[in-house]
Amino acid sequence: MIDGVFAGLLGGLFGSTLAAWMSEFKYQIIFLSVTLATYGCLFLNVLIRNGPSVAFEKLVRYGLEPSIILTSMGIGLLAVLVAFMGSLAVVPKDNDSEGQDKQER
Repeated sequence: MIDGVFAGLLGGLFGSTLAAWMSEFKYQIIFLSVTLATYGCLFLNVLIRNGPSVAFEKLVRYGLEPSIILTSMGIGLLAVLVAFMGSLAVVPKDNDSEGQDKQER
């Protein structure tokens, strides 16, 4: 129950700001960056645990397996879904030209 409270507080405090920030980017860029970041995190995990020689060997051997590719793509698509849902919640700003017209009258 306490995790729901924290999720509500964090979503309320930072949700609209993060949604406005993520809606500025194109979905292809979000997908590509998150997919590559997933590969980078997997490589960094193996690098820290086993050292650079084992990490490069495993990257060459297992880097193009379908399970690794599909997992990275799934995480990238999830990030695009979050960005899309966040862009629906962003309220568009008023045009400055409308504000100037109102001030002149």
